[in-house]
Amino acid sequence: MQTVSVDIGSTWTKAALFAHEGEDLTLINHVLTPTTTHHLADGFFASLNQVLNVADARPLLKKW
Repeated sequence: MQTVSVDIGSTWTKAALFAHEGEDLTLINHVLTPTTTHHLADGFFASLNQVLNVADARPLLKKW
């Protein structure tokens, strides 16, 4: 299974992709993009797209 973590900070938005199996956790990829304070979603999706190495991650998101 894979998990993405995104941290929207005041200057940088950080994203990391982890693989986990059992108790093992492995960092697969990580990125750092400028935070877009005027529209936080822009920076969020820029980081998410880069860390997942896709053009548009929105279709991958699950609705809870």
